[in-house]
Order: sequence, then C-alpha cells, then structure tokens
Amino acid sequence: MRIGKTVFGWGFAAAILLTACFSPTEGEAKVGFLDVQKLVKESKLGKQATKDIEKLTQAREKEIAPRLKELNELKNQVESEGTKMSETDRKAKVEEFQKLNKEYQRLVQDSKEEIAKQDRERVAAILKKAEGILVKVAKREKYLMIIKDPNVLSFLDPSVDITAEVIKELDALK
Repeated sequence: MRIGKTVFGWGFAAAILLTACFSPTEGEAKVGFLDVQKLVKESKLGKQATKDIEKLTQAREKEIAPRLKELNELKNQVESEGTKMSETDRKAKVEEFQKLNKEYQRLVQDSKEEIAKQDRERVAAILKKAEGILVKVAKREKYLMIIKDPNVLSFLDPSVDITAEVIKELDALK
C-alpha cells in the first residue's frame, strides 16, 4: 500500500513538473501556419506566374492545333475514302496517320512537361522569395515554429495563419 502511494506521488509530481515545463504561457511557444497554395495563388508574384503559365499554355495549344487538324483530316480521309483506295494506298495512309499520331502525342506530352516544369520553377521562385519574409515575420511575432504542410493538421485556429501577412510583405517587395 505504501509503495502504491509513493509511485502515485512521484508520478503526480512528474506530471505537474512536465506540465509546468511544457505548457505554453502568454507569449511563449507560438506556432504559426503558412498556406503555401494560398500564398502562390493570391500573391502578386503568384498571379503573374499564373498569367505566364496561361500564355505558355496558349502558345503551346496554337503550336499543337495545326497538327491535330492535319491528323483529323487524314483520319477522315482514310475513313471516308478507305474503301475506294487500293490496298497499298490505304495501308500507306494508315501508316502515315499512325506516324502523325505518334508525333502529335509526343508533341502534346512534351508541351505538358514543359508547362509543368515552368510552373514548378515559378512556384519555387515565389517560395524562395517568401522564405526570407516568413522567417522575418516568425521572428518578429515570436513564433517558435511555422507549419507549411496542411496534412499534419487536424485543426487550425485562424489566428495562427500568417499567410495574409506574408503575402502582404511579399507583394510590397520590388
């Protein structure tokens, strides 16, 4: 019986000591959150990057459109006149269609990869510029830690979201 009280007493004392050591008090152990997607989407740099990517996408679509038109015309020709063609001519047209289709698919894939690469590079540049501001805001506001990954959170009090402040300072940069 005496051992049980002693263990309980030491356990209780340890719990109080740990609570006192690790409980955040006013102004201590602040944790903040930065919504990276919102930062990229709503900042001036992010909006400009979006416009740039849209322009690149449109340019690639203009480059691809004539190839698609040519491919569709050849397909329609084979479908409509295929029965009237000789076996050799039909086979040649089908092979030509397959070759053009392969080139078209490669062009589409290359365009998608280039657009994705440009998008990643622009996002990385924005995040690099925002990192210095993030550190400055975190130090000024005395945050112990800033979380960027929303997947680690099950609840987020809006008061710890510093995204708007970082966007404001990022937009103020020249």
